Amino acid sequence: MSVGGNREKLCEICRKPKKQILINDRRLQSFIVDAYEASKLLANTTVFIDTFIDCDIGYYPRIGLLDRRFNPRPAFYALKLKSLGNYLI
Repeated sequence: MSVGGNREKLCEICRKPKKQILINDRRLQSFIVDAYEASKLLANTTVFIDTFIDCDIGYYPRIGLLDRRFNPRPAFYALKLKSLGNYLI
C-alpha cells in the first residue's frame, strides 16, 4: 500500500496456516527484528505489527510484543535494543 509516497507494511503474526501458529518467543523475536531491519532498508516505510498484545481466542492462540497483562515479552526488548543499535543474539 502506498499513500503519498510513503510505504506501509503490515506484519501479520496471526496469518499463518493452522500448523504454523507463532507461539514461540524466540521465533517471534527473530521475525520482529527481521521486519524492523527490512523497514530500515526501504525509504519512507512504516511497519504495523499485528498482534501487538497476546491474543488467545481458543483455537488460534498467538503471542505479541506484550502479554495479556501488558508486560513486555522478549521480542519487545529485542526490538527496543535493535532500534537503539545495541541488538546482539
